[in-house]
Amino acid sequence: MSDFVVSGTTLTCSCGLGYSILMVPSRGVLHTSGAPLATISDALPGTNIAPFSQCTAPAAVAQAALTGQPPLCMPKLAAAWSIHAPGVTITGLAVLAADAVLPCTMGGLIRIQPSIPRQVAYFPAEPI
Repeated sequence: MSDFVVSGTTLTCSCGLGYSILMVPSRGVLHTSGAPLATISDALPGTNIAPFSQCTAPAAVAQAALTGQPPLCMPKLAAAWSIHAPGVTITGLAVLAADAVLPCTMGGLIRIQPSIPRQVAYFPAEPI
């Protein structure tokens, strides 16, 4: 089984010149580091995934040539995250696995950079 992914994890895009950070909302389940666990629904460009600096995909470069602006690497998603942790859910959403990828319609592939080991602690919203 793969490691789980947490908020603040570094992402790379095969067509991006920079890194991005995955930002996820707290759903009441935290990693032992204190960061919220990510689910497969955490894939919204600009909300969960910031731009990757400039884009080197041929389509983005061609579009930039027409506008005269550098091609911002803002993901345009072609599908959902590819892999989740089987049988592990938070509020009905599958937990994101560290070996998941996210395809971009511009031609890039978003990957999760290795991070912290899989250990989960539950912190309920109200004391038990």
